[in-house]
Amino acid sequence: MGKIRNALTHSFVRYFIYAISILFVIIMVLIPAVNYYEIHTRSRLILMDTKNIQLAMRLLSIQYYGQDRNIYQPGEPYGMAEDTIKEIKQLSGAEGEITLVYWNTSKGLPGKFFYQTDSFLAVYEYDDKRDEPEWNIYRLKEVMALGKE
Repeated sequence: MGKIRNALTHSFVRYFIYAISILFVIIMVLIPAVNYYEIHTRSRLILMDTKNIQLAMRLLSIQYYGQDRNIYQPGEPYGMAEDTIKEIKQLSGAEGEITLVYWNTSKGLPGKFFYQTDSFLAVYEYDDKRDEPEWNIYRLKEVMALGKE
């Protein structure tokens, strides 16, 4: 009876260790997969916001053209007047920081702008050679926490 009990205990321990090992491997595979999916989904939302910003800028430039006003204000901190930024955010639904670098007057659209949220940076640039826009999304990570406790 002792040998049977010892054999059952030994096989139970083996199966328990085997089950824990499989569970550990599954968790180690799922965590990066879920993290990748979350980052991918958030970056697609940032891209959608950036495209909406570009569309809002184009719509406002048409409106401003009728008012004999320019959307691009090189002397301003973000390349645009404060009321322009508010209108763009309202039209696009974006909540991050928008910086217009330059305006392509020949095409009547933004030449280059940045859209930054807390964890992503989107860079839009119109490529004159290919005659099409270029979108790049970068994930921002805090490297150093200077001045934070």
